[in-house]
Amino acid sequence: MQSRALDPFEFVLAVLLVSLLSVMACAALGATSRSAHAELLRLGLNGLFAQASRHAVASGVSVVLCPVKGLPYRCSGGSDWSRGWIGFTDLNGNGQFDWEDRLLRRDLALPDGLRLCALAGRKLIRFEPRAGKIVSGGGFVLCDVRCPSEAVALRLSNQGSLRTEAASVAAAQQCLLK
Repeated sequence: MQSRALDPFEFVLAVLLVSLLSVMACAALGATSRSAHAELLRLGLNGLFAQASRHAVASGVSVVLCPVKGLPYRCSGGSDWSRGWIGFTDLNGNGQFDWEDRLLRRDLALPDGLRLCALAGRKLIRFEPRAGKIVSGGGFVLCDVRCPSEAVALRLSNQGSLRTEAASVAAAQQCLLK
């Protein structure tokens, strides 16, 4: 298992992510609107998808994003991304972060009360090196346990970026049950 230092672009993305999480923490205290949370999370995830895509194409190796279940960094095998996620090169193609894989990114858990669940129970998102496109996974529901009626769906477009829309009642309920 190898780790590496952040390059300047990744450092800027990390600062943006910290800003995003700070705004989300303020929202948990009622300082900002829930729709602003969804928009900031959408922007952060779009940046993460672009970074993973570029790395897959440049390195010629599949990149996997998956939800984590704690330390050590292991894919949870579930569809609840609320506890954070990792991005890594998947050298052997098994969808798990192994000793020979390279950790590219680790994002922290969402603030208490916010849940991020993958649509259709997707357990990981894979970017293939030839096109840099997502070949598995995509789409989330963001819900707040304090206000379940305001759940937001983050759906993957044909261009590979997320767009926000109202979540279905079934998707919101599924998000709350995870």
